[in-house]
Amino acid sequence: NERGSGTDAKVYIIIFGKNNDTGKVPLAKSKTHKDPFERGHTDLFEIEAMDIGEPKKIKYR
Repeated sequence: NERGSGTDAKVYIIIFGKNNDTGKVPLAKSKTHKDPFERGHTDLFEIEAMDIGEPKKIKYR
């Protein structure tokens, strides 16, 4: 919870599964806050993706 620790940068997630991956998915619209990734907030995102099988790894940027 450091001062200035939020971000307005574009954040993406890729979830890698046993069979496939989601591809680059933007995390833009938080279900819990109007302005995501701000200091002191916990954001919740919902994404739609094909069946990737059992999740194995998550990469975010």
